[in-house]
Amino acid sequence: MVTAPPPHDGPVLRISVEIDPLRPVRVLERALKRFPQAGQRINQYLQEGPCTCGKCKPWPKWCLLPASCFGHIVTDALKDKESLENIHYHMIELATLATWRYSQGIYLFHSFILSEIIDAPFAGAMPAERFRHLPQWCVYVDTPNMNWFGKDLYGFWAHLAWDSIREAEVLVFLLDKDGGLEYVWWKSAPGASGRAFKGWLTAQGNTACKTT
Repeated sequence: MVTAPPPHDGPVLRISVEIDPLRPVRVLERALKRFPQAGQRINQYLQEGPCTCGKCKPWPKWCLLPASCFGHIVTDALKDKESLENIHYHMIELATLATWRYSQGIYLFHSFILSEIIDAPFAGAMPAERFRHLPQWCVYVDTPNMNWFGKDLYGFWAHLAWDSIREAEVLVFLLDKDGGLEYVWWKSAPGASGRAFKGWLTAQGNTACKTT
């Protein structure tokens, strides 16, 4: 799940780092400091139902909140301070970390299973249904001894978001790497057997962005 084809020859994953179980918590704390009203706003949405924009209802049970709710929080805080591109980045960041805040589950693949995943020939469309049964709304996966295009990769958050405007699932990986967070996401599209992520884990199928 972290093996998108590199733009150069050579492996993406190499030995480099050790596990720090408190690292994802520190990343979460920094994000919440940037958006101190986020917790209150999220709790308000959860208690009172859809926000007043008219675009957030209804949403699936496998999703904590629609992406647009997090978009409101970030836009209200940064609309006069940041570019549109940075606002979009922070929306993905907050949506992922704030969702993980409610469970804070940290997972580690057995080395044998991880090697099998890395070597698996992913191709074609991946049914969105497969990602609706994660153990929690958002999970963090430790990635010891790995890097992402030459940068130490400590782990990644994974969750299935909901685009309520287009009524589409969005699979999000927020990469916790040396030099800052980076996200990669895929939006589902209609298929013969239901919605699926097409071109997944390929350069043509994802959109990536990193911190500035």
